[in-house]
Order: sequence, then structure tokens, then C-alpha cells
Amino acid sequence: MNRMLRSASLAGVCVAVLSGCGGMEEQVRDELELGQVESGLTLTGFTVSLGTHGGTGGTAVTLGCPAGYVAVGIFGREADNIDQLGLRCAYLYSTGALGASANTGTAGGMGGSSFALNCPLGQAVVGFHGRDAARVDALGLYCSTPTNWLSTNSPQYTTVAVGGTGGIAFADAPIRSHLVTAIQARAGARVDQIRGIVSLVNP
Repeated sequence: MNRMLRSASLAGVCVAVLSGCGGMEEQVRDELELGQVESGLTLTGFTVSLGTHGGTGGTAVTLGCPAGYVAVGIFGREADNIDQLGLRCAYLYSTGALGASANTGTAGGMGGSSFALNCPLGQAVVGFHGRDAARVDALGLYCSTPTNWLSTNSPQYTTVAVGGTGGIAFADAPIRSHLVTAIQARAGARVDQIRGIVSLVNP
């Protein structure tokens, strides 16, 4: 900031006293624009847990996106329950755009049929909905662009839920300025429990 103020002052002197010393104003403008880019969106290390859905069976496992990535979808296997689950992730740029994708490992077994459930292009996962009892019976996504989520706290898209019709309906209360970056799960032959982990995004 001090550097920008000094540069701006010098530019003023240059215009007032030495009208022929061009280039200084362009330098100041470039530095200010660079400062605006540098203050874009960043994922912080601060995380919060969403609701816990399902039972207590199976073994604990964490499905986490790589550093700098946010969840944009889920994949796995489903029938009457969610048999297997993984996260699809995408890199979050400072502009709020989403880039290269990467998949996590999976939790659960090999029953059911394969599925892939994704947010619309440019949107990330902000929470989950579905059905649960002793296991996770069905699972769907709430989605939003990162910039919309920071400003409105209103999901832009809700996917269908994959899985069965058993259990009781649930819906996460998504947290403003936080995007899903991991799922804590319990699983064996099926996915017994999930809990979304959301990371704070600084504007």
C-alpha cells in the first residue's frame, strides 16, 4: 500500500512539474490493477462440519480434495443405498472460476450400479440433501458459483438424489462463504454415514 501511495504521489508531481515524464501514471495504474487481482478469492485452513447423516456402522474414512480444490460433484455406486462414494474436485482460482479436476479415492463396496452426479459448469458443492437411517439411503447436492455463494448464501442449483427411497429426508443448512472440500464417512460394504466438511473462502 505504501508503495502504491508513493508511486501515486510521484505521478502527481510528474504531471504538475515535469509534464514530459510520461509512463509513471501507467505504472501506478498497473500496480493498482495487480493489487486488485491479488485480493481475489482464497481457500483458508478454517473448516466447519455440516450435519451428520446415517448410522454408526462401518469404518471411518475421510475423502478430501487436494489443497486449493473444492468439491464439484460425487461419484460411486448406488441401489437402495449409497454403496460407494467419492468426491470430484476442481481447482478454485482467485477469480472464482473453477479449473482442473481431480477425483478422491472412494469409500464403500462394489454393490449397485455406478453413478456420477455433478454441479453445473462453474458451480461448486455447498451442501448435501438426501435420505438416511442406519445408512445413507440417497444423496444429492446443493450447488452455487463461488462468487454467488459469498454474496447471497443462496444455492443456484439442486441436483436430484441418487440411491433409494428408504430412511428419512435430510437437508444440510449450508454455511455462507464456505465450500465443500471433504467428506468424513463411515463405510463397509455400503456407505453408513457421511458428514460434509466445508472450508472458508476469503473474498
